[in-house]
Amino acid sequence: MPHWLGLRRTTAQLRAVVVLVWLMGARVSPAQTADAKRIEQISVVIAGDPEAARELRSVLRDVVGELHVTLEFSTVERVDPRTVLTPKKPENLEEAPLARVWIDLGSEQNATLYLVDRPWERVLVRFIPREPGKDQLTFEQLAQVLAATAEELLAGGRIGVQTERARRELGMAAPPHAPRTKAGISTSRKSPEKARVPPQRYQVSVGLSYEAELYSKSGTLAHGPAAFTWLELQVGSIPLALVASVQYRPLSVDADPVGARLQTVALRAALGAFVLNAERWKVLGAAGIGTDLTHIDPVVGRGAQPDRARWQSTLVLRAFGLAGYKLDKMTALLAVAGADFDFSRLRYVYSESGRTRSVLEPMPVRPLLALGISVSWP
Repeated sequence: MPHWLGLRRTTAQLRAVVVLVWLMGARVSPAQTADAKRIEQISVVIAGDPEAARELRSVLRDVVGELHVTLEFSTVERVDPRTVLTPKKPENLEEAPLARVWIDLGSEQNATLYLVDRPWERVLVRFIPREPGKDQLTFEQLAQVLAATAEELLAGGRIGVQTERARRELGMAAPPHAPRTKAGISTSRKSPEKARVPPQRYQVSVGLSYEAELYSKSGTLAHGPAAFTWLELQVGSIPLALVASVQYRPLSVDADPVGARLQTVALRAALGAFVLNAERWKVLGAAGIGTDLTHIDPVVGRGAQPDRARWQSTLVLRAFGLAGYKLDKMTALLAVAGADFDFSRLRYVYSESGRTRSVLEPMPVRPLLALGISVSWP
């Protein structure tokens, strides 16, 4: 057999090997590409009305479905935030979902979203206000929060705060030996009272403010420093506040021939409900009752007969709105707008030549504004 024939056969075999290796590489490459671009999973647990949960699932699929993720849904009766905020490290981090999400629709005032990252080290908590007949808007906001957070996680970013800090900010202390429950959901059936979420909690705030009130139609302003305190209570799903304040208001009325020096101690107590009780912002509406204790010291000109100084008490109703912005864990800036309602028809007058003349006529409805700062605990 000629030598060149053996060389041709060897070359053909080499080509066959090269083609085979190329084909194997072509078959492996798509798998590697798919693994590099694998579709991440997000676990979503919804608690609340079944119909509302169904609508929310639809909105989440529409908005979040555009990302490179799949959503796995489940529903429960209630979410226990204490268990959600107790980290449970995944045994296999590679197989753990990109994020775990719990959405609580049990409150008529707001929807609460809890989102923990893959290693269960950080958590994002959001309270989205709910209005009757406008759940679609609430669901859209929840979907946007979830989509933005998922994008951040897909890009390798960090979300929220450490779970321990989240528990502190929400006023929750994780029990040292909390019973393990499935996916952070309370499964207790024997004792509904113990499974009630969220637990009743409270927060005490004290602060200082400066308040000004339009006292009369002539434009007289009564203003002065005030101290206040409030007790915030979570009763079921309704956040309430008991508010008490005391203010010192000096007021001088210069008139001829008779004026007055008024020194008022204004005491107020009110009950309010939070319209918004978010991580940074608080908005409170409140109404209550109080009294103005006023020391009246007449100031008279030459030839006038002064009346003696005396104390006067007046019953007052108050309605107000309060907006607070949290600077840090304990400190907040506050703004108050409202009005005092005085139906006593009190007037400060004097008599001259048998005629009654007015020195000061307080308005029955007196608008007020105040700015202050508060400190809260725990």
